[in-house]
Amino acid sequence: MYYPIYKAIEAELKKIPELKDVQWYNAQYEGTIHTHPVAFVEFPDPLEMDKISKTLSEGEVLIRVHVTSKVISRHDTAVPDIAIQQNEEIATQVKDNLNGLVPVWGAQVASRLKHVEWQHYHRWKGWMVTFVSFTCKVRE
Repeated sequence: MYYPIYKAIEAELKKIPELKDVQWYNAQYEGTIHTHPVAFVEFPDPLEMDKISKTLSEGEVLIRVHVTSKVISRHDTAVPDIAIQQNEEIATQVKDNLNGLVPVWGAQVASRLKHVEWQHYHRWKGWMVTFVSFTCKVRE
């Protein structure tokens, strides 16, 4: 159920030239990230479906996009302002491109994405990460 949503998001994020790659999130911070800046698309919460009729169920999907850039701190461990600015500019493009997107992958697979959260980590194991989160509804 998530894969068609991911493919629609991936196609939209590939329109952002500053992003070098778009990947399904799979705990990449614990291993090697081969390029940057990169967007990881995560579905962090279980999908709970509520019956809305005898034959139809609906659930809300949380989508978290990790906008991730490599950070090389200065000798005083400060992160250069330009690194923060560049990461935030890409995160803003992600928000702008995805907010209101209707995921279509062959057919419409979910309702319009709605931006719901922005969370920024200045450094996470050498990576600057901005979470840009969205919700949408799916039916089956």
